[in-house]
Amino acid sequence: MTATATGGELGMAHKSTAIEISVLCGIFIVLSLWGVVWDISSGLLSSGIDGIMLLAVCAMMAGIFLLIAMAQLVQAGLIPVPAVLRPEPKPAPAAKAPAAAPKPAAAAAPATATSANSAAPVAPAKPAVPAPATAAAKPAVPAATAAPPTTPEK
Repeated sequence: MTATATGGELGMAHKSTAIEISVLCGIFIVLSLWGVVWDISSGLLSSGIDGIMLLAVCAMMAGIFLLIAMAQLVQAGLIPVPAVLRPEPKPAPAAKAPAAAPKPAAAAAPATATSANSAAPVAPAKPAVPAPATAAAKPAVPAATAAPPTTPEK
C-alpha cells in the first residue's frame, strides 16, 4: 500500500505497531523475571557462579526489553516523555536596537575607533582580495642534508 492509501506518511510508526512491539517486549520481560525467580527458588543462586551469571543475564534481558518497550511507547505518544529527557526551552534572544543611519564617508570615524552611538569598537573591514604573499613572509625551509650511502654489512 502507498502512503496515500493508508492515510499516513512513510516512515511513521502507528500506535498499533508500538503496542505490538511493547507486548512482545513484555513477554520477554516476564520470561526474564521468571528466570530470576527460578534461580532464587531452586537454590542455584547460592551454589556458585552459574546461579550468579543466570541472575545477571536474566536481569539484563529484562532491562533491555523494558527500555525498548518504553522507547516505543514514548515514540508513539502513549506515555509522556520524562522531564529529565525533555530539552530545556531556550530563552528568546533579546531584541536589538535599530541601527543608526550611516554617516557620510567624509565624516566617518576611523574603522578602529569607537562610534559615539555604540559602546563596542567597530572592527576594521576585511579586504575583498587577500594580499599576495611575499617571499619574505614565507618561512625558510631547511635544506635536506644528504646522508652518506650505507653499505650492507655481511
